[in-house]
Amino acid sequence: MDTRVDISGYCIKVNLKQYSVHLVCNFELMEAMKASFGNVEKLCRQVLDLHEQHFGVSLKVPINSLIIEVLGHAYAYRVLLQLRKVADLKIFRKFSLNACHIDCGDSAHDSNRWFWDMMGFLKPVLFLGVREA
Repeated sequence: MDTRVDISGYCIKVNLKQYSVHLVCNFELMEAMKASFGNVEKLCRQVLDLHEQHFGVSLKVPINSLIIEVLGHAYAYRVLLQLRKVADLKIFRKFSLNACHIDCGDSAHDSNRWFWDMMGFLKPVLFLGVREA
């Protein structure tokens, strides 16, 4: 199910599936993230709530893991776009396309869920100065 989520005036496209959610690292997401890391947390909470409302069961993805995955993909995408300006190599294009698509699912349907779950401990450090809205 395709839907849009409004986070602080930024309209972010979200695709919900039975065991996963899919986001695209586009201009709106990057601008929302640039405005505040808190927007990313709001987005992730709202996406998990939407998934539970639509499918009647919560997605088994810890909130900190989801936040770090979105941030990780967004920053990787930003770096890869800069690298493509320096040298538009095929490998940079491939990696930037992969980084642009943020696919988050429970561990049975997301092969790298373990990595993002493990990296979830970084969220409190990254959000140290971020205020709750």
